[in-house]
Amino acid sequence: MFSGSISSICKTLHGQLTSIDLSSNKLAGDVPNCWDKTPNLVSLNLANNRFWGEIPRSFGSLHGLNVLQLRGNSLSGEFPSTLRRCQELVFVDVAGNELAGEIPTWIGEISDLEFLNLGTNKFHGSIPSEICNLTAILILDFSRNNLDGIIPDCFNNLTLMTQRNIPADLNCAGVVLSLSYNDNLPNHVNIRYYEFSSIQWKGRESEYRKNLELLKLIDFSSNKLSGNIPQSFTNMKGLISLNLSSNRLTGNILSHIGDMEMLECLDLSSNQLSGKIPTTLAQLQYLSVLICRTTICMEKFQRALNSKASMHLLMPRIRGFVGPLSRYAPKIA
Repeated sequence: MFSGSISSICKTLHGQLTSIDLSSNKLAGDVPNCWDKTPNLVSLNLANNRFWGEIPRSFGSLHGLNVLQLRGNSLSGEFPSTLRRCQELVFVDVAGNELAGEIPTWIGEISDLEFLNLGTNKFHGSIPSEICNLTAILILDFSRNNLDGIIPDCFNNLTLMTQRNIPADLNCAGVVLSLSYNDNLPNHVNIRYYEFSSIQWKGRESEYRKNLELLKLIDFSSNKLSGNIPQSFTNMKGLISLNLSSNRLTGNILSHIGDMEMLECLDLSSNQLSGKIPTTLAQLQYLSVLICRTTICMEKFQRALNSKASMHLLMPRIRGFVGPLSRYAPKIA
C-alpha cells in the first residue's frame, strides 16, 4: 500500500498513458494540477485515499476521459467548470468527499453519462432540471447533501430509465418501503468501463462488481428536498430502485406508481407524505417485502395491499413488531 504525496507524478506523466489506478492506498495531499500531460487518458481512479484540496482544473484537458473515480477522499471546493470539456465521460464518482457549491447545470451537457454519484458531500441549492438531459443515465445518486427546493418534474426524458430490462436478479428482495437497514444486499454488481463501484442502497454503502448496467437507480435521500413527488417518475418503467427518504416531501404517494413496472426497491420514509397508500402498488410484481417503522405504517399497507397473496411484512425489532402481511406477493424463500 502506497502512502504520501503524488506531487512527483508530474515528472512521469506522458501522452501514452491511457489508464491510471492509484485507488485504495494511503496517498495524501493535493491532487497535482498537471493532467494536460496525459491527453490520451481514458480512465483515472484515485478513489479511497486521503487526498484533499480542490479537484484540479487541468482535468478539463482530458477530452477523451471515460471514467473519473475520486470517491472516498477529502476533496473540497466546487466542481471545476473545466470538466464540462470532458464530453466523453461515462462514469463520474466523487461521493464521500467535502465538495460544495451547487450542482452545475452543465452536467446535463455530458450526454453519454451513465453513472453519476455526487453523494455524501456538501452540495447545496436545487437539483437542476438540466439533469433530465442525461438520457443515458443509469445510476443517479445525490444522497446525503444539503440540497433543497423541489425535484424537477422531467424524468420522462431519461430514456434508458423508461425502458424495461430483464429483472436484474440483485437479491434486492423486492423492498416496497425500506425504513431501516437491510442486510440482504448483494455483495457484487460491474459495468463494462470499470472494475467496481460503491453506491448507497437503503441506507448503507454496498460495493458492486457485476451487472451494474442493469441496476437503474435514483437516490436523492437525506437532503432537504420539498414539494410533491414528481409525476414523471411513473414514466420510468425500467427503474429498479428509488430512494427519496429523509427529505421534506409532502403530498401523496403517486397514484400511478404501479406503472413503474420493474421497481424492486422503494424508500419514501422520513418525509411528510399524506393521504392513502395507492392500491396500484399491488401491480408491482417484483415488490415482495414491506419494512415499516411503526404499526400505523403497517396497518395502512395492510388495508391498501390486501388483494394479493402472502407478502412478508417486516418491522425492525426495536419497534416491537415482526410479522407477515397475509395477502400479497409470493413469499421470499
